[in-house]
Amino acid sequence: MRKFFDLTHPFWRMMALLSDFMTLSILWFFTSLPIITFIPATIALFSVGYKLNFQSSNQIIREFIDAFLRNFKFHFFLGCVLLLLAIIIGVDVWYYHSISNSVATFWLFVSLFIGVVFLCLMLYFLPLIALYDWNLKNYLIQSFVLMVKHAPWTLFLFTVNGATLFMTAYVAPYLVFFSIGGIGYLNTKVMIMLLEKKETPIHDNI
Repeated sequence: MRKFFDLTHPFWRMMALLSDFMTLSILWFFTSLPIITFIPATIALFSVGYKLNFQSSNQIIREFIDAFLRNFKFHFFLGCVLLLLAIIIGVDVWYYHSISNSVATFWLFVSLFIGVVFLCLMLYFLPLIALYDWNLKNYLIQSFVLMVKHAPWTLFLFTVNGATLFMTAYVAPYLVFFSIGGIGYLNTKVMIMLLEKKETPIHDNI
């Protein structure tokens, strides 16, 4: 019984982690409210997610804000470009879906494929930005290599992230207090594992 009240007990460590998820989710939500700051907020989410994979932190708010403001101009500009691309893909899917002919159906599937590839690429692209100080070309190349080389993990992350967001939006909205932080933690855990396999050193960015 005495061990149960030890702060190193798995139960209390899990409670601390859930508390971290809640804090991260709330911070991400409010910093993403303008929409155009979605990418800087998500990069900050992954940055803190890396740290949580090594130890729980009582300075999550300060660490998140520091990561959010770090290279903000670049991340903000990048976010605007990515948002524009997402809108273009979304409009293409809507447009071809609204037309009933074989040619439109073909382009609908092409647009859907491009959309899925875009989302899968972001699974690696954004965490890499949170972890390394590279140029944009290197981020894109390494993200594509990881996405293709580790296709099973790409499918796993795509499915789990999608299912978590679907559950949060349509089944159990209260999960919003934990789901975003959990996604940040899970995605960075997988990224750390893949980079260790690749023997790529973890940058001091975190």
